[in-house]
Amino acid sequence: MTTHPQGLEDSVQVRLRWPQSAAADAVLVNQAAIVDGAGTGEGAAEAGLYLMLGHVAPPLFQGEDAARAFVEGAPGLEVDVRGAYYLPLVRAIELHNLLGAHLAMRGLRPQAPTVPGIGG
Repeated sequence: MTTHPQGLEDSVQVRLRWPQSAAADAVLVNQAAIVDGAGTGEGAAEAGLYLMLGHVAPPLFQGEDAARAFVEGAPGLEVDVRGAYYLPLVRAIELHNLLGAHLAMRGLRPQAPTVPGIGG
């Protein structure tokens, strides 16, 4: 029979320490995409999500004609993927709460979605 110290019957908390150099190699991102993970059977509602972060640099044009030709015929600018992550649903919610709390601490509030088809 296993005995547990008082108060530690079902869980244990462990402190984490981020290294001082954690942000030393930070890269600029200006694009984000989220795609639902594929759940299976009864776990479909609990499926996580994929979070992709990337960067798009503005194209360099040599004159107005080149810019016009690009806009009229370009299939779109390709995103340089800087990171792709799969988050279990519980971690996605944790990230949402963490970002919300940090923005609120800075006096910022989330804006309504501006993606067509989302939020009206």
